[in-house]
Amino acid sequence: KEKMLLRVTCMVALAVACLSGVARGESITLYGDQDAAHEGTNANYSATFDYEAKGSTSGLLTVSITNLTTDPELGALTGFVFNCDVDGIDVALKGAPTDWAFDDFTPPPGTPVFGDFAFGASVDGDFIGGGSGTNGIMIDDGPVMFTFMVTGAGAGSLATANFVQENELGFRMLARFKGVGPLGENSD
Repeated sequence: KEKMLLRVTCMVALAVACLSGVARGESITLYGDQDAAHEGTNANYSATFDYEAKGSTSGLLTVSITNLTTDPELGALTGFVFNCDVDGIDVALKGAPTDWAFDDFTPPPGTPVFGDFAFGASVDGDFIGGGSGTNGIMIDDGPVMFTFMVTGAGAGSLATANFVQENELGFRMLARFKGVGPLGENSD
């Protein structure tokens, strides 16, 4: 229990440092919150969200995520989570690059320290454990695009901003880094 708490508290809380464009159909970019990162790791990211309705009950959400950690030896981004502020909406991973072992979360992830999140992707589908850092997104991998199928009543009237709303603790997104630290000893 103590080991799990330590692992969870070492995650990077991803709050918004920059929100650009909140109108329907516009991209919104979030940046990691260095103040919430595990001390001394410099783990960081950017994530650009873009939503496109495909009908009255469906749409596609793309999330392009980049590992902005300042030292390439400090780790890989192995998962990320987010929410949608509209009830009755389901978001499922439709496409992820084949170079990484990212899967949907089952069941939806909750974190004791950073609150609840409903959707996302992670190496091996395990956000808390984070999967192997060797399967994560490294600094030199550039932006990596994930596609999510969005379904449910009202999905056709959603906007990108619906997917970057704060959870009950004020976080819009959370990312997991594995193998963070000079010897790979920490997770963020």
